[in-house]
Amino acid sequence: MKVSPQFSLWFALSLALASVSLTSAHASHDLKIKSVYVLNSEGVKIKKKEKLTYSVEGGWKHVTKVKIKVKAEVPGFSVRANGTVRRVTFYPGIDPYYLAEVNEAIHAIELMNGDLDCILNGIYFDAYDRIVDSRIGHFYGSFPSHEVNEILQSVQELSRFVSLEQQQQFIQPIAVAAGRALAVAYGRGDVSMRTGQAISALIAQIDFAEAFLTEKMSIDATYGWTVKLLSHKERLSDMID
Repeated sequence: MKVSPQFSLWFALSLALASVSLTSAHASHDLKIKSVYVLNSEGVKIKKKEKLTYSVEGGWKHVTKVKIKVKAEVPGFSVRANGTVRRVTFYPGIDPYYLAEVNEAIHAIELMNGDLDCILNGIYFDAYDRIVDSRIGHFYGSFPSHEVNEILQSVQELSRFVSLEQQQQFIQPIAVAAGRALAVAYGRGDVSMRTGQAISALIAQIDFAEAFLTEKMSIDATYGWTVKLLSHKERLSDMID
């Protein structure tokens, strides 16, 4: 039987991806850590309308929530990650804080103060103890709409074969990151730094789901869609400089 070059390449790629160790990847998804930023014992004063950026310790990580300890509630206080303003809830009391929902792979957050000065006492990142391999840079290559659309199609098909928990933890965050990358690329162009950041966030999100996706390669119904998703992720990775 004659085998096409395309099939040979596809099969070789799938074997390479399948060689990833399941044991170490499994453990990383079950562990959570808290990275604490305490700038000094008395806290840090942030002026009204001031913006501050804080990096996630260790690089890109899948962060579920960010807890920001403040002196008191600040009107208009907001949190941005991956270019998107996050839903924040203020919890008053003796030790007041804001809680921002993230549930994405990020490398930093941006705090935007409101109309009053405030005191920042600390930042806590609730994140999975797994550093994902991604970087930020310009996107150089053909317009990424094809690769991103293929990734969106793949996660849509994979969603039919996963549990609700897996849908929320892996599939939905990839779909959100892919949709954002597509929107930024259409709006700003393929060589924009913002496009590079959005593509980097998408790659990081897929990297976080590596163990989950490797498992799906052992199932006939999800094998092809998983290989397709990962191959397009690799193409995007080659276009980041």
